[in-house]
Amino acid sequence: MCSFFSVTLNPEEGAAWRAAILKDVPLLPNTGAVPGTLTVLGEDARPVLLSEKGAILLAVGELGAGRVAVFPHDEFINKEKEKGYDKLRENLCAWLTKSEGEAPMLSSAKTLNVTTRTSDLEDGMLLKFSMSKSQPTISTGAILDHILSGGSLLHCICPWSWLQINKGKKLKDMPLYTILAAAGIYYNDERGRIPPTGLDIAKFKAADAHHSLVKLNRVAIK
Repeated sequence: MCSFFSVTLNPEEGAAWRAAILKDVPLLPNTGAVPGTLTVLGEDARPVLLSEKGAILLAVGELGAGRVAVFPHDEFINKEKEKGYDKLRENLCAWLTKSEGEAPMLSSAKTLNVTTRTSDLEDGMLLKFSMSKSQPTISTGAILDHILSGGSLLHCICPWSWLQINKGKKLKDMPLYTILAAAGIYYNDERGRIPPTGLDIAKFKAADAHHSLVKLNRVAIK
């Protein structure tokens, strides 16, 4: 067995995360957007939602004292008033920030862009980054340190579209790729499918069995 890919998953943890993030979210409508898909390899990362074909559409993970979430389309951030997604965003912000009371709204999260400075990062702050934003000039190391010390990050890029726009580049060239890799969450170069009637959460909620390493027989459920 390749030890690099050998991880142990705690099913109670993954189930609790998904329950919190998907609470009171019965259906996510099909907005017409075509998302990408994700691969989840980290021991402290979990799939949350699946596509019509069973690919991962939403993944979350812990990184040090902080947390990250990845959704493979920037509309999740940029169309914040899209009907049906507001409760999911609310729950996800609460999970990312470990809020027991009122969680910060996604609209109040710090957007990472060319003007962001290290001094802008406050303890525990929720950060967000999408494909429509330019590469942050702040160092990736500074952002990683922020997360490791208790901050959080929501990263939303449509990977297949990003590759079309950035000719000659690879997925590992994406902004903040090394942070997502540290969490064990990766974008794929493929398109996800959402049913015309939307994602019925009861049907498309992921489980630890959908962790990418299960297919490689590199996961032990403890």
